[in-house]
Amino acid sequence: MHTPAFTHAGGICLRAGSAGPEVLCVRPSAPGEDVWVLPKGHIEPGEGAPEAGVREVAEEAGATAANPRYVGSTSYRAKGEDVVCAFYRMDLVGLGEGEEGRDIRWVPLLDLDASMPFPESVALVRLAVELG
Repeated sequence: MHTPAFTHAGGICLRAGSAGPEVLCVRPSAPGEDVWVLPKGHIEPGEGAPEAGVREVAEEAGATAANPRYVGSTSYRAKGEDVVCAFYRMDLVGLGEGEEGRDIRWVPLLDLDASMPFPESVALVRLAVELG
């Protein structure tokens, strides 16, 4: 089976909420969008996808995470670029300020369909919950 060359990586951090599992989300980089997305970004030269996912979670959401475990990937075209993004389930170690000044929110699984614009991302979050 052919493994795609990942160009981007992101993280799925979960916690227990009062209404069930919640996932850490950020506002998209495009201004004015009233939706939530998973933290993700470019893999830097010399960096592996798991390390990039952990770094992006820190930069975008201010979350320190560890123990990345591959969940799946998404493919799409954005800004004229073919993107193949690997997502990793991560353990949250701590939460501080992100470098990019993005709003963050813990989105309950019950609200994912209404809050996240990409069904593929919603499916990956649900898979991450199932994988434990």
